[in-house]
Amino acid sequence: MTDTFKLHDNVAWTMLDGNTMTGTIDAMTALSRSAYITRVDGGLCGPVDKRQLRHATEEDVVASIGFFGRIGKCVA
Repeated sequence: MTDTFKLHDNVAWTMLDGNTMTGTIDAMTALSRSAYITRVDGGLCGPVDKRQLRHATEEDVVASIGFFGRIGKCVA
């Protein structure tokens, strides 16, 4: 099962410097280059390279995050 995300979904993400933030995927793409996305409800996560997301369509974003989401569950 692959979780899907849309650009305006609220998600939580952990930046590579260890800071955790919540907000929309739209907002995340303005921050650092890579992050680990997790669903606020504790769903699947994976590393996301925002170079792939910055100019993406919503469908592209859903596909990209769905792909990375298959890596496995986040560690709390």
